[in-house]
Amino acid sequence: MKNILEYEEYRKLLDNPLWHLCRSNTENAISNFWAYLIQTTGNISVILGKQCPQKIDKQKVFASREKSHTDLLLDLGNKILIIENKTKSLPSDMQVKKYADNLIKKKEYKNKKIKIEKYLITPIKTKNNKSNDKNKIQYLTYNDVCKNINNYVNKANFNNKTKIIINKFIEIMFSISKIISKLKRDYQLLGYWQDKPSEDIINKMREDKTYSLIKYANNSFLNSFFKDGAFKKIKNDANTLEVDFGKAGPLISFKFKSKKNRLEGIQIQNKQFKYFIEGPSSISDKETKQFAQEHKPDDYNFAGKKEICRYKTKEGIFKYRYVKIESKKDLIKLLNFFVKKRKKI
Repeated sequence: MKNILEYEEYRKLLDNPLWHLCRSNTENAISNFWAYLIQTTGNISVILGKQCPQKIDKQKVFASREKSHTDLLLDLGNKILIIENKTKSLPSDMQVKKYADNLIKKKEYKNKKIKIEKYLITPIKTKNNKSNDKNKIQYLTYNDVCKNINNYVNKANFNNKTKIIINKFIEIMFSISKIISKLKRDYQLLGYWQDKPSEDIINKMREDKTYSLIKYANNSFLNSFFKDGAFKKIKNDANTLEVDFGKAGPLISFKFKSKKNRLEGIQIQNKQFKYFIEGPSSISDKETKQFAQEHKPDDYNFAGKKEICRYKTKEGIFKYRYVKIESKKDLIKLLNFFVKKRKKI
């Protein structure tokens, strides 16, 4: 596979002047773009297509941006549309359902019979949308939305300057979609183990503000790497499985409930294999050291200047020690050892 930095769509994205205006918060910029189009046309079908040929009061559109934590919440009187856009974080059905549940508890909607339609829009296809259950989330891709916009704009009365800007934004969405599709299985760019050529690419992508586009490879890696054997067992046995994209890049966490009703486990991120305990602030350094020591192979040394690393969480604290992951072989060995230790618990 060609180096992603040499990929035509990657260069095309960097050459797009609008990308440099929105790259610091791409998700927010794209959602604002959708809101602008809905407000300008007064019709939701410009984004959602023929399945939703609903007109809307133009004044309500931007007032609905980021309302109740949603990207777009459109109040149509007897119906509410929740439109969630996922570019900088992984898509979550539960998040969208939570928004809907919290919405109907609000005073203005509590005693009303309202229908809520939920839309989750992602750069690439994440799920099939074959269900006839209208209460379920409806999934669209950026390509779907781009086609809907193109179909509408070609018929609408936009001036040429506006059409140029709209087309440039469509190009951003197409490029993001194609880049993510290409990166989906480029696991070395997740940075989980040492790899000099990949590290150079990662650093350049960070500089270009494109590295967050790799996050979809994380789900693909999890589904592929942990699909059978011992690794599948750790995936299935974990009380909490976390696949995310933090400040230090992609991460995967396997969390197990301990006898003290805390969470303990491993986290893989940025060439670090972390042994952690998460819970109230009363977690001692001693028990964190002990947990890490028991679950680490004897021929690996702890890394980092601090004996115990830590950061605050909503519930209390996350304490850990870690060893460096030098290669993919290292990662497999560390995972296998942890799985064996878990079997004895």
